[in-house]
Order: sequence, then C-alpha cells, then structure tokens
Amino acid sequence: MEFGKLKFDKRLAVISIMAVLIGLVIALSVTCIWLFEFAHERNKPNPVSQKTEATADPEKDEEPDYSDIGKIITEIENMFRSKYVRERGEDYRAEVINAYLEGTGDPYAYYYTPEEMQKDNEENQGHSYGIGITVAWTDKSLMIVHVMQDSPANRGGLRSGDELLSVNGVSFDGLTYNEALKNCRGEKGDEKNFTLLRDGKTLEIKITCDDYTIESVFSRIEVRNGVKIGVIECDQFINPTPNEMKTAVEYVVAEGAKGIVFDMRGNPGGLLDSVVRTLDYLLPEGPVVHIRYKNSDFNEDYTSDADYATDLPMVILVNSSTASAGELFTSCMRDFDRATIIGETTYGKGCGQTQYPLSDGGYVKFTTFFYDPPKSENYDGVGIVPDIAVELPEEYASKNISLIPEGQDAQLEAALEYLAK
Repeated sequence: MEFGKLKFDKRLAVISIMAVLIGLVIALSVTCIWLFEFAHERNKPNPVSQKTEATADPEKDEEPDYSDIGKIITEIENMFRSKYVRERGEDYRAEVINAYLEGTGDPYAYYYTPEEMQKDNEENQGHSYGIGITVAWTDKSLMIVHVMQDSPANRGGLRSGDELLSVNGVSFDGLTYNEALKNCRGEKGDEKNFTLLRDGKTLEIKITCDDYTIESVFSRIEVRNGVKIGVIECDQFINPTPNEMKTAVEYVVAEGAKGIVFDMRGNPGGLLDSVVRTLDYLLPEGPVVHIRYKNSDFNEDYTSDADYATDLPMVILVNSSTASAGELFTSCMRDFDRATIIGETTYGKGCGQTQYPLSDGGYVKFTTFFYDPPKSENYDGVGIVPDIAVELPEEYASKNISLIPEGQDAQLEAALEYLAK
C-alpha cells in the first residue's frame, strides 16, 4: 500500500464535476440578478428631480407647436381639388380662411379680401359709395332712419321715415335683412329703382349709386317739462366722429339745452383713436384708457387734457348692442362722474383687434390687446351694468329703436325725465 495518493473512482469524479458546474450556474445567476437590479435602480427616474426639472424647464410654458397646420391644410386642399365632386362657391377661399380663424377661438378674428379691406379703410375715414342711408328692418321692408346729407339718396329725394318696399322689382317681403341690404348696395353708376311708402302713398324713386360722406353722429332737441334736452345719437366711432360730436354738442348748447343724452344704443364700436379723441373733448384732465398687450413692454396709456366742452349734466343710453368703443365711452364718462348710465347691460367687449397685411393684398384682424377704463374693472365678457336699469316694452324689445313710436321709448323717456328734474 502506498501512502499519500488518492485512489481514483470514476463515479465519484462525475458527481464532483456536476456539483461544481451547478455551483457556477447558481453563482452566475445571482451575479446577473444583482447587476440587473443595480442598473435598474440607477436608471429609475427620481420623482423629486423630475418635478424640479419640469418646473424649471422654460419650454413647458410655451404654446404648443402648431407649425404643421399650413401643411395639413395644403394636403386637404389638394385632395379637394382632385377628388371633390361638388362645385365650390365664389366665396370659398375667404370662407375657408375665416373658418380657420373661427377655429382659433377668437370671436373677433376676420379675414378681409383686398376689396373688403379697401372699403373698410374708406368707411373708417368717412367715405363710401352706394346710396347713403341708414335703415331699420321691419321684417318685410327697410325703414330709412337717416339720409346722409352729402349722398345720392339725399340728392335723389329719399327722406327719413320712407319705407322701402322693393328695389329694381325685387320685393323685400320674404327676404332676410342682409339680403335686402345687399340688393340696395351697388357700385358707382348702378341705378336703383325703389318702390316706397311715404305718408301712406306709394312712390317710385330712382337713385344712381355714387360716392358719399358717412355721418356717424345725429343731434336734435327734445323738450320735457318745459326743459330743453339735447339728444345726440352716435352710430359708430370712425375718424370723423370726434369733429361730428363737437358740432353736435355745440349745436345743442347753442339751442339752450339744460342737459345732454348720448344715445349709444346699437353702437358696435369702431376706432380706438376716434373714441379717445371724443372723450378728450368731453372730459377734464386724467387717464382715459389703459391698453394691455400680451407683452407688457408695449402697454400704453391714453389721457385727456384739461380742456373740456361743457359742465351740463349728461345721461348715456345703452343696451345689449352697445359694444367695444361704445362701452369704453360709457365707462370712461361714468368713471369721471360725468354721466349717469340708463338702459340695459351692455355687450361686454373690452378687447381690441389689430389688422395685419397678407401676401394677397388682404388683411387678417385678430384680438391683440385688452383696454381698461381709468377706474372701473375691465368689462370684457361681462358688460357694463347701468346705474338705472330700464327695459323697453316687450313689443319693442326685439325691434330697432328707430322703429319705436314717439313717446313709447321707455329708455329715452327715462333719460329725458331724469335730466328735466
């Protein structure tokens, strides 16, 4: 027998080798599991740091990227051009653009064709073409409210109070208000043959469309309890309005008026510069309006100087169609304690729009600023609540105020009685 050497056993050797292999597999498995967990923990996001990064990320506060809208619209238009089976109308292009603007959520956004833009600019300057009247709709005819002095209508013999029944053989009965207006409008040189009622008699009058000067302010004297009251209607604020307002105020003062009613009912607004100049004429020194843009670096303030027209007591008549510049006029006069407001809560438009030129010669208009009265809160979406609430009789509530019979206009009567005390 030899000492120091193990005796070799084949069966034992196989068992030993298998045991070693199993041990290695277990060790490798444990190692892999540990490495996987370690890597997972390192890559797992930290809720606190993620929140901090999101808060600090300047990109988070930016508006979403809509730069692909034009591409998508182009794709759709190309599909329509090649596949659409119906005919598209004459106004298709403008309607599609305005449909996009409507989709932005801005209720005041609008696309002007080059022709519309030219006409709009001319009207803001007080110039237009057509026949030169303002009208009220009776559901079957057009009642003439005002005839512009320098107009084809005035030269042709139309008068305030005339009821237009048809034009060029087309009856207004059965048409909508806009359809009736469209038939009355025309290019320079177009002839319009009107059938109308005047003092119960049917007349035929021919008018040739031409240039005319727009009037936005109308004045008269009313008497209540022996007291003369000036009534000044303002239809809109365009470039000539401040001078027209000055003429109107001077007229009623010269006639001995003891108070003034500014009728802003139905005034849809107009130009910011126009209403600011009008307020400057009527108000003493102080702030008139504060303009707030998206970028506060461009905010503006407008003021009036120390000169003002008169100390006469004043009332402003308003309704739900008094909007924009008409509301700014109203709120500023009240903020200066210069007028009492009578009527109904106004429309509620305390924002303004800017026009931007486009490559086709047209313009796009959309909301770019808010305007705040000098002391009171901005009324956008809310309206201005009158000091004295007066509603029209139910039978006249939905009618144009110009169609209300004399003595039945409850709001005007309230204003006259208030100033005649």
